[in-house]
Amino acid sequence: MMTAPDPDPTGIDLTACDREPIHTPGAIQPHGVLLALEEASLRIVQVSANTAEQLGRPPEGLLGLDLLSLLEGEEDRRRLRAQLRALDVDYGNPLRLALRADGRGRAFDGVVHRVDGLVVLELEPARDGPDEERPGKPLEDQTRLPRRAILRMQAAEGLREQYEILVDEVSDCTGFDRVMVYQFDEDGHGRVVAERASPEMDPYLGLHYPASDIPQQARHLYTLNWLRLIADVDYRPAPLVPERSPATGLPLDLSWSVLRSVSPVHVQYLKNMGVSSSMSISLLKGDRLWGLIACHHRTPLHVPFRVRAACELLGCVMSLQLATREAGEEARQLSRLRAALGSMTVGLGEGRSPLDLAEEGDRLLGLFEAEGAVIRYGGESRQLGRTPPAEQVDRLIAWLRGRPDAEVFATHRLSAAFPQADQIAGEASGLISITLCRIRGDHLLFFRPEAIRTVHWGGDPSKAARVDGDQPDVLSPRTSFEAWKEVIRGSSTPWTPAQVEIARELRNSLVTLALARAERLAELNEELDRSNAELETLASAVARDLKERLGGIADHVDSIREQAGPTLGEQGHDRFDGLLRLVRRMDDLIDSLRRYSRSGRKDAAPAPTDLDRVLGEALGLLGARRLEAGGEVLVPRPLPAEPCDGACVREVLTNLIDNGLRYNDSPERRVEVGFRRPGEPGHPGGTATCYYVSDNGIGIPPRYFDRIFTMFVRLHGRDEYGGGTGAGLTVARKNLQRHGGRIWVESEAGRGSTFWFSLHLGGPG
Repeated sequence: MMTAPDPDPTGIDLTACDREPIHTPGAIQPHGVLLALEEASLRIVQVSANTAEQLGRPPEGLLGLDLLSLLEGEEDRRRLRAQLRALDVDYGNPLRLALRADGRGRAFDGVVHRVDGLVVLELEPARDGPDEERPGKPLEDQTRLPRRAILRMQAAEGLREQYEILVDEVSDCTGFDRVMVYQFDEDGHGRVVAERASPEMDPYLGLHYPASDIPQQARHLYTLNWLRLIADVDYRPAPLVPERSPATGLPLDLSWSVLRSVSPVHVQYLKNMGVSSSMSISLLKGDRLWGLIACHHRTPLHVPFRVRAACELLGCVMSLQLATREAGEEARQLSRLRAALGSMTVGLGEGRSPLDLAEEGDRLLGLFEAEGAVIRYGGESRQLGRTPPAEQVDRLIAWLRGRPDAEVFATHRLSAAFPQADQIAGEASGLISITLCRIRGDHLLFFRPEAIRTVHWGGDPSKAARVDGDQPDVLSPRTSFEAWKEVIRGSSTPWTPAQVEIARELRNSLVTLALARAERLAELNEELDRSNAELETLASAVARDLKERLGGIADHVDSIREQAGPTLGEQGHDRFDGLLRLVRRMDDLIDSLRRYSRSGRKDAAPAPTDLDRVLGEALGLLGARRLEAGGEVLVPRPLPAEPCDGACVREVLTNLIDNGLRYNDSPERRVEVGFRRPGEPGHPGGTATCYYVSDNGIGIPPRYFDRIFTMFVRLHGRDEYGGGTGAGLTVARKNLQRHGGRIWVESEAGRGSTFWFSLHLGGPG
């Protein structure tokens, strides 16, 4: 197998072909003549230099003449006038005109169009008379070609069969040695998808040709002028006289000309292929050039104008079939996919989420013919099939969040847009991404692996052109068309338009469900707010009443104790102390419940906040009682400013610092408060800034890491380490959840603890 060579060291600039003025060559092919006329007077103002050979008059003898004076009969004059009056398209229908040439009447086929304020008439000697040599079938068969070919194409079962019918009919009609259907891909390269060739011609079926073989401006001309004939590659161009258009002072635009002289580079390209004559017919899908019917012959061959018109009609019919047949295939596939999508999403009603699509794993993957999928929603993930590692998925989602087109993004060459995808080509060379919520990073991702394939080129694509050794300023096309193989990597099988459309419909379905859930939640929240307001009023009244009664109990205990003090004895005083401790504990529990209920009452209200100032407020709330007991709080560097609810964060810091000093039996109790930005040493992962409160206290065994965040859970006796209700960490977690952040602990019994928290999405999962 041949492999791709290094880039051409000559540094050839193939864009030179794109800059060549092929639409204004200033000359035509000499098998016909061109006459440019003033429309009002039909006076000839510009002609091709070969009129003496074709019309028996030199250019100088035609300039300034009225065209009508050259016509043989009044009927021809009437037809020409009618054609000019009706002309409102790029070029008109063919005309059969009799002109006086060489002193006798002679039949010409003519075609006419308007450009640059002039009427351009192109004439070719009629070649279908009884004594004319005609390629292919007899004239009577040629006139029946379009109807028979169209009927055969309509009866074909698919596009491939239509291609084969097309090359057969055009080959039979014209007599070309090779007729091909040549299709362009999305990168501009071409591939031969159907061919009929004589045994003497090298077969090209299945070969690819680089985009540089047909420059962009040539492709544009193919969309304007659907048929082009080069009857003899050794022709000598017939220049226009005068050289510039009298109407504009510029070279005459020959974009719509059927006789336009072609680029010398293209002529040499055909010679290098061993071709002496060629014809091409454009195939368009909508207004886009889909491909060509390309015809080659080993010897010069002139195809009569009427035969060419019949072939051009077949090209138009095939172009219509391309759009309708491909649209039909897409519609059928889309209908099947819609049915499958409907059966999967019908159960996603109230109380369900996109994560529940994972229950339809095989069907969901089959919908997109994907080998893997990731559903990321609300901070949770579901993996189906073969997917990239989680950290690579995080990077991919972060990249997608920055794309303006990321609602539905589809590619079969992910590494071309996202270079880091080279690392995951085995799982994700192809991607369909459905964004549900850009802010939260909610996505559905469907993956296709790399599909390594071998492309058979018609010659080395990296050597599409070369510099002529004798003429270093001349760019010449390649000379070798020997089959050449290249291994293509980094791409998957392409997604179909129907699959991309069904991705949009899946997104719409999920967004609609989310909106319906949000609307229902809004109604429930409104009801809940009313209930909460009533409950809060009741709870406040009950709490106030309970605290008043607890205060009364404490006062009575103190009063009785004071009056009966001498007679109580040690045991009596211990019982009164226990009773007061119970009262204080009940009072603390009521305060904890009130703080917990307030923390879940509504979402956080983020605003730009100086967290260093918030930390100072937290330390002030702790007061001197903790610091006087030998505790020290270290802050290595000022905390940054970040959008958050300052009151929530203050309560989090207060609880964590208080716990770090409280659950600590070290001689020198220390607590450190700091942060790590993404990318900094010690950052625990993810894309958010993470804050920590670290202590040198008693530590926590790993088996209790989840339990400590449960309401009223304590790992020690109620009077150990200064008591406490066990509500502080629960309140802290709830406050952080209101921000969309999270809290977690790293610890080891006897070696201190570090509590990490993030305020926003992007903390480690």
